Amino acid sequence: MDLVGRWWNGAWSRRGRRDIWLLRDGDLWHVRARHGGAGGQELRWPPFRDEWSARAWIDRLVDQPPGGRAAWKDLTKVVRKPPDGGWSRGG
Repeated sequence: MDLVGRWWNGAWSRRGRRDIWLLRDGDLWHVRARHGGAGGQELRWPPFRDEWSARAWIDRLVDQPPGGRAAWKDLTKVVRKPPDGGWSRGG
């Protein structure tokens, strides 16, 4: 599975932390969420047939309390490896 997107609600505590991943496996899109940090409860939904549907589901997740949409950070660019396969510093 390829990582397409990653979000975090900005909370560091085990009780408050929430994470969401968007993954692609061939023609299927997967949404996973976790509440409570590394050892927390992980949620998975049946695969989505298109990216739009998966992202619509993620939108519903981030709009929920606590914090709502304003609290969420899009970490996709931080955790995805660049398409060229390297992490060059440039210059």
